[in-house]
Amino acid sequence: MDLGAGDGLVGKALQVRGFKHMTAVDFSQPMLDLAEKRGCYKKLIRADLQKPLPFEAESFDVLVCTGVTTYISKTAQKPQIEPYNCKHGPPL
Repeated sequence: MDLGAGDGLVGKALQVRGFKHMTAVDFSQPMLDLAEKRGCYKKLIRADLQKPLPFEAESFDVLVCTGVTTYISKTAQKPQIEPYNCKHGPPL
């Protein structure tokens, strides 16, 4: 899962390195539209990372979250990334 996927730049880099079946999550629909054009994601989900995410426990093998905190207000809650979303333990 690519949290805060934006335009899909990280997803494309991961795809080139052999990652498949990726899910993009972002708050911005226009950014998800750009990410979809890169053709590297199986699913694109519009969601607010400061709210609980709509996924079952152990839904993903890997969570990636790159450059997201710069867009979250300093007064806002921390992102709602639950360790149980990842099969192999909490994100690093």
